[in-house]
Amino acid sequence: MTRLQLNRRFLLLALAMMFFLPAASMAQQWFQSNGISGSVVDVVEKESTGAVVAAANGTNAGLYRSLTGGQLFAKVSSLMPYKLAYGAGVVFAATTTGLYKSTNLTSWTAIGGGLPSGQAVSYVGVIALNTSLMYATVVTGTAPGLYRSTNSGANWTLVLPSAGTQAVAQGVGCGVAEGNTVFAGGFINTGGPACTLSVSTDGGSTWSCTTFPNVVNDVQINCYSGTNFKDVYVTASGPSAIYRSTDFGSTFQLDQTGISGCCAANISLGGTEVGMKGSAIWTRGLGPVGTTWTQFDTFGLTSQYINHWVRRVGTTTSYVAATPQGVFYYGISPPPCDPSPCP
Repeated sequence: MTRLQLNRRFLLLALAMMFFLPAASMAQQWFQSNGISGSVVDVVEKESTGAVVAAANGTNAGLYRSLTGGQLFAKVSSLMPYKLAYGAGVVFAATTTGLYKSTNLTSWTAIGGGLPSGQAVSYVGVIALNTSLMYATVVTGTAPGLYRSTNSGANWTLVLPSAGTQAVAQGVGCGVAEGNTVFAGGFINTGGPACTLSVSTDGGSTWSCTTFPNVVNDVQINCYSGTNFKDVYVTASGPSAIYRSTDFGSTFQLDQTGISGCCAANISLGGTEVGMKGSAIWTRGLGPVGTTWTQFDTFGLTSQYINHWVRRVGTTTSYVAATPQGVFYYGISPPPCDPSPCP
């Protein structure tokens, strides 16, 4: 082989290393976040800044904040959390000692205004398209049940006593009547409604039972896109996982083609992304009932039991997922070391 041929071979090898190897290293996969471990029950993005907040109730329980898109977390509070919510620059945390809020994600302030002081709050939700509307579930004390706020959490009123509510959705943006329609789902609790999914047509003041038969984990309403506009989506804890109503809650149909069994965590507003408690995240396009789901990439995801997931605003696949084994994020690079520098 001549020197010229050798030089050409080395040049080709160098070009391959320059162009092909970096391309391979840019492939996305799941990575486990650093700085947080054990059971994590919820994650939420503070959309105004891109910070991610996680609720851990396992090892070193508390509230954690990530300024790196979910890659590296730092503990910011020892409050024992159940549920998180975001609205208008504020993150809310439902905890064993009450409802708290934070704008800087380092200091957390207890919320009163009609919520029983010091009692456990298991759920908090902010209504999409109208963040002044909020709901919270108190589970201890002498006045448990679902509370409503119409002024961003400043004042609260008990609207559904003793309810085991785990999810609330209101049809704001779907029309006048729909905008006053509220669905509250969860489990049947002693002294509460004798149903798992309640509905209100007067903005949450009075309620009646639907015929939905299963424990509700999440409920969402598509008040955004023309396709599937006004469809209501419910995820359940069995015997199946995903249901849809095309008549604004009068009837529900099973809607999990491609997914077997139960159980589902949260579902997107448009019904196109869902987390499963055992088989990770699934996606599909907009379409009629029966539109097939496809399992999202699971490479690197060592725990496929999704407690809650969030897709970061402005992205198509930048998921952050809360699991019993910690937080995982979908990206192109592993997390920074904790502590730094890397060993």
